[in-house]
Amino acid sequence: MKYILLFIKHACPVLLLLLLNRMAAAETVKNGGFSLSELQKMEVPVWKQTYYVNGRTIRVECMAEIPAADTLPVLTVRKMPAAQEKVCREITARFMADAKPGRGYSFRSDEYNAGIQYADPGIWNEQAGEKPGSVSQETHALTAYEWDDAYADNNPLTVRQAFETVLDTLHLVYPEADLWLMDLGLYDRLQSKQTGKPLRERGCYHMVCRQTFRGIPCLANIEEAFRNKENMPNALVWNQERGRAVADVYDTGAYCMSFMLFEETGLLSDDVRVVPFDTARKQVETLISAGVIRHVYHAGLGFVRYSNNMDQQDEFILAPAWVFWCDCYHGPEEGPINTDIPVNGARFYFEQWPYMPVVVDGSTGQLFDPMTEDYSKNVYGALY
Repeated sequence: MKYILLFIKHACPVLLLLLLNRMAAAETVKNGGFSLSELQKMEVPVWKQTYYVNGRTIRVECMAEIPAADTLPVLTVRKMPAAQEKVCREITARFMADAKPGRGYSFRSDEYNAGIQYADPGIWNEQAGEKPGSVSQETHALTAYEWDDAYADNNPLTVRQAFETVLDTLHLVYPEADLWLMDLGLYDRLQSKQTGKPLRERGCYHMVCRQTFRGIPCLANIEEAFRNKENMPNALVWNQERGRAVADVYDTGAYCMSFMLFEETGLLSDDVRVVPFDTARKQVETLISAGVIRHVYHAGLGFVRYSNNMDQQDEFILAPAWVFWCDCYHGPEEGPINTDIPVNGARFYFEQWPYMPVVVDGSTGQLFDPMTEDYSKNVYGALY
């Protein structure tokens, strides 16, 4: 006990806060945690607070997403196999029958992903003046939107219609799969640098979706939660991309999409109890205090995908966790002073390198250290 007291006396404030938060999380788990149905009956968690750290003002304002499912299971999954040959033939024949000049049409499905182009106007048309260096294109990230409103440049398509187009196309290839829209952006029409006039009829939605299982989104792959990836094995680097769909949607009949998904293979636990949102939030606050987190975009309860073991990367585990998608830096000296992100800003923040998930294990309430370079911690049960 003497040595514990000495450690607490001399520990830095961030480490001390982390230690105390872990003790509180352990106490919550000891008391049984909460079931998903119990969390659903509580008031929806809202995190709204301003922090002053290292000369920066960090404003957090987000509502935690709670799945509308019945239970929180632990599942096993594998990489989605290629679509059946019959399905591939039918889709290819349909696309080629509808082909129009100047549009892109293609379909492929293999063990890596399924890629679909249908009447895609995104291909370069050099005869119309679309040449590298002679055109420009604005991009916008939508941090706030209404499902039944239209935002794309000169395009009446609503967000809901665009997302339903993604789902309809997904179900052509994988009828049992489902998606959740996480990040949304816009590509404006290409413009001529010389004249400033648009070269295309309309802009499009850029949608980054996460796969759902039993009504619960897989909010992150654990490899994404490592800040330092320079020495990460290639197999783990590729794992980061799975469980996602990326789509550019111009119209219900004009789009380009890629699906890199999992397939459920088994059930390890019917229903697990988890720590409440406030327990997870306190863990994340230690990284804000340390000058690591500068902005929090999303917070929610869902699955995180882990490896089953380091020796094989064919079967994986989905387990509940609280996930916070943030701008996350190596330390207080790195990055800009201004941490405010404008609503509907002029860049895809979700495709910039600071953007990453911070994971708090649902069952234990422990924070996954984003600075670790021990990549074996991507294995379920060997995380902390």
